[in-house]
Amino acid sequence: MHFNTKVKVIEIKKEQERPNFLDKYYLVRFALDSDGISSIEADIWVHSNYPEEKIVKVAYTFLHRRLLDCVESIESEIYTPEEVDALWQSVKPEKIV
Repeated sequence: MHFNTKVKVIEIKKEQERPNFLDKYYLVRFALDSDGISSIEADIWVHSNYPEEKIVKVAYTFLHRRLLDCVESIESEIYTPEEVDALWQSVKPEKIV
């Protein structure tokens, strides 16, 4: 099953003070939208030494790795599609005819 998912930049703040760092950073805010899930926002910090025209691509790259890390961290805690279907068959409500 594949859901309609979009990741888009919703805000870029330049020359931001990042907590616990001395240098200035860009703060790139993303919205992650997927069918059936409320929108999620993710903030990615990009060092200001990166060329300005490459900030968004660098931020997407950092976000990609973080999302992969999230997926890997929950893989042992999820059902296979077949297991979910079998579970659903045992709990689904009766249809009214």
